[in-house]
Amino acid sequence: MSTKTQDLLSKYFSGSCTPKELRTIEGWANESTVNQIELRKLEKIWFSTDQSNFDPDIDKAWNRVNELTGGTQLNVTHRGFSSTTRWISGIAASIALIAVTWVYVANSSSNWKYISSSDQRIEYELPDGSRVWLKENSKLGFNYTDDERATELTGEGFFDVKRNVNLPFSIALQNSQIQVLGTSFYAKSLINGDDQVSVKSGTVSFTDTDDDKKKVVLKAGEEAILEIVSNNMIRQNIVNLNVMAWQTGIMVFNKTPLKKVCKELTNYYKIEISLENMSLGNCLITSKFDNQSIEEVLGVIKKLLSAELKRTEKGYLLSGQGC
Repeated sequence: MSTKTQDLLSKYFSGSCTPKELRTIEGWANESTVNQIELRKLEKIWFSTDQSNFDPDIDKAWNRVNELTGGTQLNVTHRGFSSTTRWISGIAASIALIAVTWVYVANSSSNWKYISSSDQRIEYELPDGSRVWLKENSKLGFNYTDDERATELTGEGFFDVKRNVNLPFSIALQNSQIQVLGTSFYAKSLINGDDQVSVKSGTVSFTDTDDDKKKVVLKAGEEAILEIVSNNMIRQNIVNLNVMAWQTGIMVFNKTPLKKVCKELTNYYKIEISLENMSLGNCLITSKFDNQSIEEVLGVIKKLLSAELKRTEKGYLLSGQGC
């Protein structure tokens, strides 16, 4: 690793970056959740070295990073970034396998293992038989001991936890903690974003890691959001019925404006669905779709609204009279 890159990351981890240097690092991290995960992991390695009076041993810290990553410098270029950030990108590329899923031991002195999704959703069975579905660009770490089933999530995941009253199951999010005995639920934890948990079955304990007085116990059909800006914890009935659609394949709309329906369908099917007439977006849709193709879904909407459907270069265009 070049001295310039080493100095830049050293300043970032020690909090002494200039605004321009900070934008360079954070710009690379914000390109994708995967980049955020790798920066977070590098930071954990950095602070795992011995520190005296909060004055980190930079040489020892980087020796530790090089030991765990092989010091790989690959010719990896990310859009809009100079060679200063390529070593960071090389870390991500050297750790990931050319596969949808990869599992690795975090370091030789730790029992933590990680699974990660890239551009596809994945399903994985944990050592106790619990199952987790990870959305694209998400990562789950897990460490099972005689006392607990500990995990940590960056990104989005759906969990079906095998019940064990003697062995609690916990998930560390960015700013909160989830604890269950056996249940199914959706969790979201994005860097610089809100933490969220939505419960499908059973009960879930959700706690602010910085203030254990902010704690709620959620039942099926409820969700909680810890807002990063206001630091408020909101408990409510699940607002978006399709929050788990990416895992279940089921989408439900109940008097939902078409413009919102199109937005959710675009997000789910990864294809653009647009409206020729904006007033068409006010039309209300009530329907349920169960693992149907986008053509089947749009066919139903077309019939409900007596609309026209046209294929475009980017996706589909709906046209017709407004409501």
